[in-house]
Amino acid sequence: MWRLIAGIALVLISCVFGGLLCSNITGESSTVSDMGEDLRTIRSLIEYERKSMREILERLCECGKLRGLWCEIEKLFEQSGNMSGAWLTASKTFTLHNDEYRQELDSFFSGFGTGGIEAELSRLEKIICSTERMEEKIKSELNGKLKLIRTLTTLGGIALALIIL
Repeated sequence: MWRLIAGIALVLISCVFGGLLCSNITGESSTVSDMGEDLRTIRSLIEYERKSMREILERLCECGKLRGLWCEIEKLFEQSGNMSGAWLTASKTFTLHNDEYRQELDSFFSGFGTGGIEAELSRLEKIICSTERMEEKIKSELNGKLKLIRTLTTLGGIALALIIL
């Protein structure tokens, strides 16, 4: 009887473990999605409200999806007046596993606020498109990974349960 209960417990524990692994993996997808939403907010603040860099950072710190990142950038920007340096320092804590996308963001923010409105809007459109492509890529890869993890952890739990029984 105890072996049966232990076997069922192993299957349940392995399924929970698989669920925890899956939730960790989905974090990058939501981070990229949140960055995309914040970039679209920046675009609208520039295009429709003609906000300054300081005002944009204040708004993102108040209501952006990545508030912690934007508040840190705002603080560093206030100290130095340098958006490039503020981004590079604050983004070290920003979790992204894709080096290519990180380089695109670094490149974008290194020159952000140095051009005219039309130039900034053009650069914003490019980085927004890149973000949307990255979102699609992550989501397509994510589905396969999630299925694999769930299957392996469930089968592993069943195998352990059979060994105990």
